[in-house]
Amino acid sequence: MHTIGPGEQVPFWPKWMLTKIDSLVAEENPKAPASLYNAPLHRIKQGVNRLRGTPDLKLEAHGDFHGNNLLIGGDKTYGVDFTELTRKLAVYDIVDLIKMDFRLDHDAGNIGPSGLSRDTEASFFSAYHHAINREVFEFCMQAHLLISWLTVSVEAYERSANKRAKYHRLERRLGAADLMG
Repeated sequence: MHTIGPGEQVPFWPKWMLTKIDSLVAEENPKAPASLYNAPLHRIKQGVNRLRGTPDLKLEAHGDFHGNNLLIGGDKTYGVDFTELTRKLAVYDIVDLIKMDFRLDHDAGNIGPSGLSRDTEASFFSAYHHAINREVFEFCMQAHLLISWLTVSVEAYERSANKRAKYHRLERRLGAADLMG
C-alpha cells in the first residue's frame, strides 16, 4: 500500500468533516438525537481545532481503497480499480480500508480510542511502512465513526433490521472510544 513515489509532509485540513456532519444532521434526519450526538460532535470539533494544520503524509493514494478493491490469493494481495488514483493524505486511504472493522461486533474492551478493534489497528500498523501522524489517524477514524452513525436515518432504522444493528453497533463503539461523554 502506498508504494508509488515519495511522500511529502503537508498540513491536515479536517474542516470538511464538520461540513459533512452538519449536512447529515440537517438533511438526513438521523436516528441519533442531538442529545446523543452532541458530545461526540463536540469532541470532533475539538479535534478539528487541535489538529488543523498538523503535518501528515501525502502521497500517491488509491483514492477508493476498501476491501472490495483487493484481490487476495496465496501469499499475495493486489489492489484493483485505480480510477481514483490521486495525491492525498495517506490517512484517508487507510481509513477507507480499515473502517470495514466497524461492521463487526467486538467486545467493548477491545475497542481502542480510534473506535477500531485494538487487534485490527495493531495488525494494520505492524505491516504498514510509512510514518503517519497517529493522532490524525485516530481523529479521522473517530470522525468517520460519527459520520457512519449519523447516516442511519429514522426511516432506515424503522424499516431495516440491518440498519438497527448498525446503529447500535456504532453507538457502542462511540461509547467504547470514549466519545459519548
